[in-house]
Amino acid sequence: PAPDDAAPAPGYKFGDISRGLAKRFQDATNSITGKESYEFGDLSRWLDGKAKAAVNDVTGKDEYEFGDVSRWLDGKAKAAVNEVTGKEQYEFGARPA
Repeated sequence: PAPDDAAPAPGYKFGDISRGLAKRFQDATNSITGKESYEFGDLSRWLDGKAKAAVNDVTGKDEYEFGDVSRWLDGKAKAAVNEVTGKEQYEFGARPA
């Protein structure tokens, strides 16, 4: 009879591929985070820290607070409106002087 192409390789056990992929993910995560052993959520916490650090670089703050990006963007928009209108302080609906 012809060999069955769908037959698993000798020594294969159900879940080997999933466990192999999980091990690769954990090793890659440990490499990125600098940790010795993987714990669930390590990558998410690492990404969260990196994102907050980037926001702090942009806003010039030492510690991230929820809403920092929105407040920073609001301030930049108001400054641009002030520049166009020639006013020193933002006023809703302001028109050029």
